[in-house]
Amino acid sequence: AEASTLLNDLYEGEDVEDARMERLLSLFRLEFKDPNQMAADVRGKPIYLALCMTPDQRVRLKPQNLLVNLP
Repeated sequence: AEASTLLNDLYEGEDVEDARMERLLSLFRLEFKDPNQMAADVRGKPIYLALCMTPDQRVRLKPQNLLVNLP
């Protein structure tokens, strides 16, 4: 949830406080070898993935997200 809200705010052009940016642990850009495998509405656009810690410095990650990216 932390990473999703941070990426959404950056995407929307919102100002993000330094304290939130400091909790960003990793930022990745996903690229497809074959863009035709992407959904039509995102084809050709960059896809960013992030991992953030909470304000109390905890990392929350659901194990299923590592395997199949389930919500």
